[in-house]
Amino acid sequence: MPVVITLTLTTRPGHYDQALETYLAFVDALEESVDDLKLALIGGEPSQDTIHAVGIYEHAEVAEELASLPFFAAMVDSLEPHLAQAPDRVEMELVGLFATDLDVKMPEIGKASLVEVGYRAKLGHADEVLAIHETYAAEFQTLDHDASIILETALPGTGKFRVFVLYQ
Repeated sequence: MPVVITLTLTTRPGHYDQALETYLAFVDALEESVDDLKLALIGGEPSQDTIHAVGIYEHAEVAEELASLPFFAAMVDSLEPHLAQAPDRVEMELVGLFATDLDVKMPEIGKASLVEVGYRAKLGHADEVLAIHETYAAEFQTLDHDASIILETALPGTGKFRVFVLYQ
């Protein structure tokens, strides 16, 4: 089953660029080494010293096994001096993926935005909220042509949802 992994890196002041460079090199190595990675979105907030990464993997066990790969350990060692705290990793179910442009290209830095919206369904209403949001996302695609990708995720059993939208 596909799985979404989000990783939030909080860098030390003045270390954002080095951490981003290190992390992007890791993602390049990941793309070459792990066929199971289907999509990687990297967003950054330099003024907040924060890097956000979203990856979709075909199988959850492959995402779990990444920590045992040598280039993963090298990335962690390289990142450690630049981080203010331990990375925040969250694993979620993939509940929806919509693309208005299947030929998405790497946007120019500063010319695109990755927007994240989080919300929580009331206890017992997660399926209802998901159905409403899927209808909305399908309509949103036809109304907002700048949105290239809409990615919906859920934390099973908690009612927490996160939506990521890539604007070109």
